[in-house]
Amino acid sequence: MQVRSAMKGAVLAPDAVDLEQRTLPRILHSRAEASPDGVFMTDAVGAITWSDAVAMAGAVRTSLGEMGVSKGDPLALMLRNGRQFVQTWFGAMFAGAIEVPINPDERGARLAFLFEHSQCRTAVVDADCLDEIERIRKDLRHLERVVVVGDASQISMPGLEVIPYDHLLTARSEVDPTVPRFLDPAAVLYTSGSTGPAKGVVLSHAQHFTNGKQPVQLFGVGPTDVIFMCVPLHHNMAQGYCVWPALLSGASVRLEPKFDRRLFWEQIAACRATIWPFIGAMLVLLMKGTGPVSSTLRVGFGVPIPADLKTRFEQTHGFPVLHCYGATEVTICTWATDPASPPGSVGKPLADFTVEVLDEFLRPTTRAVYHLSGVFPGWRTDRQGMAESVVSYR
Repeated sequence: MQVRSAMKGAVLAPDAVDLEQRTLPRILHSRAEASPDGVFMTDAVGAITWSDAVAMAGAVRTSLGEMGVSKGDPLALMLRNGRQFVQTWFGAMFAGAIEVPINPDERGARLAFLFEHSQCRTAVVDADCLDEIERIRKDLRHLERVVVVGDASQISMPGLEVIPYDHLLTARSEVDPTVPRFLDPAAVLYTSGSTGPAKGVVLSHAQHFTNGKQPVQLFGVGPTDVIFMCVPLHHNMAQGYCVWPALLSGASVRLEPKFDRRLFWEQIAACRATIWPFIGAMLVLLMKGTGPVSSTLRVGFGVPIPADLKTRFEQTHGFPVLHCYGATEVTICTWATDPASPPGSVGKPLADFTVEVLDEFLRPTTRAVYHLSGVFPGWRTDRQGMAESVVSYR
């Protein structure tokens, strides 16, 4: 079914959308056609409508093409939260490129590894990241140009083309939502490397679609909701569980530069936020301060939620915070939405997933959870390792 046909009013019925339509360009383009003046996002600068989002993405897409970034090419985004991140991400998707988000606080050998392993020739970066890039230049064999958000007038990096970010928005806006297909790579997200070297997890457009539909279906997210995004955009919780639910539901996103426990409740009240995706440490920090007994928030969700904190937080602030569980490779697969779920529980599997509980010898147990989703293409430049893992988990 075409995207427009799957809309019930402003809300998309995700499971009714044909697989080929499950890409960011197709969903965003259809959203803009259905509600051109609807507010997609607000930030400290102002509001971005759905038609604005398409126009800006189209200009970025054209500019990227002029730089040689085309379908299948990796594009590094080393940016803090801001509309420039969203515009560039969307433009890359219309180009069929592969977004490689990098934490702007990365340093040294790990940063060099991320650039080299992803083989990005072009990077869009905050100006204050350039000193660190310069320090590792000798290790960067692939990087050819940087597009700089911020003042680039005094920047000289011999051997690298330096382009002011505003240049990306001056090109003619051209969009073709049919360029990427639903199983084409949309992003490479690098893991923390807690069990070895960081892995470049390839996310397809279909996986991002799967991320976004979960809150829409579980919590009835709709066009009157405001999703509060204070998690970093280089993290999948922001892209998959803040922006994508808005794309599918017509909700708006409030974008903040970062999480600030001193300003949090004031920010929530100002934008009248109703949905809050979080990282568990934020709950701990909020409980160290004071906050309202009630707010406009109707649900929060994230991971991890310390078992001894969940009930206290809900009683203090008057809305449920729900635990979920997953991995970068396969998205969130269990949600503790049942009020009877004990604190600390990761909940029950969604209908889209088969969950097997195995030990390190792949024998049934209750000690560990392994799961696999059909929308996971594999790890970047590690096809053999990907195939071996898929077989071992079956």
